Amino acid sequence: MLAWEQAPVLPVGRWFSPSLVLQPSCNLSEEHLREELWAVIERLYQGRIILDFTDHLSDHELYNLIRKEILPTAIKRVDLPDNYFHWDCSVAGRVPEISDGEWYPEPVIDSLIWLTYYADNAERSEWEVEYGIDLPPREIPPYPRAMPSAPV
Repeated sequence: MLAWEQAPVLPVGRWFSPSLVLQPSCNLSEEHLREELWAVIERLYQGRIILDFTDHLSDHELYNLIRKEILPTAIKRVDLPDNYFHWDCSVAGRVPEISDGEWYPEPVIDSLIWLTYYADNAERSEWEVEYGIDLPPREIPPYPRAMPSAPV
């Protein structure tokens, strides 16, 4: 509890020394972008930041999410050895197409990427029952990655 109370609030990029700063993706070739992406994913992991639910994002989309959203966001940095910060990337990217005439409540729209690509059948069923809807079919994420994860 004391660690939480005393933790500084810093942009994620400033959790690192030197600070993590990424150049605009338009300045990078696809190969260089991929190399830079994996280098920053590894640096984030070393800083105990785990990126969850990334497989629906292209390398370009994930790089831009890290550069524009994650690195500048100010978060409490609780510096404990077993403390990992999980960033939910399912809130970013293009929402799957919805058929004409389909309507979903706002909480479903906000979670539609997760529900489409990552939720298991039981989780999807819970949402369908709770909101009285039929979700679009489950899809396989188009960009599978072997991302680092927190030790169990």
